[in-house]
Amino acid sequence: DEKLKTYRKTGEKRVIDSSRVIHVKRKDKTLYKAELFLKEVEIKKEKSLLACVNNIEQLEKIKKEEEQGKILLDMSLAGYVAMDGKGTVSIFNNKAEEIWGWKASEVLGQNVKMLMPEPTRTNHDGYLAKYALTGAKMVLNTTQMLEAEKKDKSKVHVQLTVKEMKIRDESLFVGHVSDATYIKTQQQQLAIAENIRQMSPTPLLSITATGIIQLASTSVAKMFGYEEKELLGSNVSMLMPPSIAVFHDGYLERYKEDRIRRVIGTLRELDGKKRDGTLFPVRLSIQEINSDDYEAFYVGSIEDIGEEKELEKKVVVTTQLLDLSPVTVVVMQIDGIVQRTNTSMQRTFGYTKEEVVGKNVKMLMPDHIAQNHDAFLANYKKTGIKRIVGSKRVVVGRRNDNTEFMAEVSVTEVVGDDHPNVYVGYVNDMTMEEQAKEACVLCSAITTLSIVPIVSIDTQGHVLKFTPSAEEAFGWESSDVLSQNVKMLMPPELAETHDEYLAKY
Repeated sequence: DEKLKTYRKTGEKRVIDSSRVIHVKRKDKTLYKAELFLKEVEIKKEKSLLACVNNIEQLEKIKKEEEQGKILLDMSLAGYVAMDGKGTVSIFNNKAEEIWGWKASEVLGQNVKMLMPEPTRTNHDGYLAKYALTGAKMVLNTTQMLEAEKKDKSKVHVQLTVKEMKIRDESLFVGHVSDATYIKTQQQQLAIAENIRQMSPTPLLSITATGIIQLASTSVAKMFGYEEKELLGSNVSMLMPPSIAVFHDGYLERYKEDRIRRVIGTLRELDGKKRDGTLFPVRLSIQEINSDDYEAFYVGSIEDIGEEKELEKKVVVTTQLLDLSPVTVVVMQIDGIVQRTNTSMQRTFGYTKEEVVGKNVKMLMPDHIAQNHDAFLANYKKTGIKRIVGSKRVVVGRRNDNTEFMAEVSVTEVVGDDHPNVYVGYVNDMTMEEQAKEACVLCSAITTLSIVPIVSIDTQGHVLKFTPSAEEAFGWESSDVLSQNVKMLMPPELAETHDEYLAKY
């Protein structure tokens, strides 16, 4: 009442023509919050005050709920974008700002197509109009991987789910959006891994911590004689011989408990078991893959070493045969480095095999030949002109004690499709042969000078030697007797039985 008196007296407006929030008392004495608007009006030349009172409690409740909803939206790890039937954006939360790079203030009230790349941007209004006309849902209630356009015009992969809401018969479309860059990258990596799995020549196998096969490359399935689908979900022990398979689950459990690596991180050779039950040698390498995001698993690469083992056997047999040979064998590269030799090396040159392999072959030559040998090899490599390769010649060799000896050498070039050419040399020590020749010459000289007639025959009775003294004693020339039967030198009664004596002997 006092305020009204003051207004009538002064005419100063403090409340009139403005609005303010006040509390209003109901008949039941309860209070509610209201917005008051007071205006002065003149009715029949008398001034009156007209008050408009609006209960704003419901409105404030709605605002509070909107604020709470906005907080929840902004706290969400997913982006939310809402629009009306014309594409006008009404919600654009913090995560949406992060995905697109736009501020909410820049997007709210704008057409949602600003967030899309061409040609979707140009066509989007048409999509909305078509939906309003036909009601045919193409995107609604689905989850799709799409490409969005950021503020800086760069593209980003997003995963989008759109739902339609009806508010007072008006459509509101709410999109749940997540940045799918990581998902897309993972999908690409999985696609790459799948192609690698199918194309990899190296057999690869992945198992869980309990031994269940979760991935098998095409080549590993082929190696063991299975279809890929037969391996997936099966226990890896099916690929092992019974002696190992029966214990394998226990090995995995033991490793899980003590974490002591016995096989993991090592390279092992063992037997694998094919579908038909046959065993074959393999080389196995296993690695453990750990992550905080998923349970540990194991990846193994498997190599069929059957051919390698057969080759090793052949090498062993060849080495044994070489070591049985009385002739020294030297295998060398084009640069003169010795790759292999046999035990006869020690008998001929005085070196063990270990002392020669990996060294230059010129260590077996006297200095005047050794100093030029590398040049001979280089010239042959350049010109291909064969001077020693493919031939046999007598050369001088040098032993470990620096003594020299005569040797007969023949060299053969071995041309390989999958390995560099190698050269095999056969060295025959001619020392004994030369000594034998010298002995023969000496023996011949002695027998020629002997005054005692000497006749030598073979087991058939053919004359091999007929000395000058024998010529004098029998009166025959050696040319008439050599290669003839010795019984020509005997009287008939002995001659006719001599062949029998020899046969009987």
